[in-house]
Amino acid sequence: MMWPRNGHPLYSRLMVLINAVEIGRHLTEAKALLEHGEWGQWLEESVSYSHSTATRLIQIFKEHGPKLPASLRGTTAQIMQRCTI
Repeated sequence: MMWPRNGHPLYSRLMVLINAVEIGRHLTEAKALLEHGEWGQWLEESVSYSHSTATRLIQIFKEHGPKLPASLRGTTAQIMQRCTI
């Protein structure tokens, strides 16, 4: 399948979605490692996201992560390498 390339109108939207999914995945993994009640403090000390932003990114991961084709998972650099081949 051909994915939008840099300069295509959908390229920026696709990159935003992919990055939001990846951030949500990392936040989900981090939250799972924390004890109950530590999430808010961890967010404050470790990342620059508010609780509501972190919650929304996790929701984006849960909603869209499983739907992304394997070729669009991973770091942006890995994705771009696969898309330009």
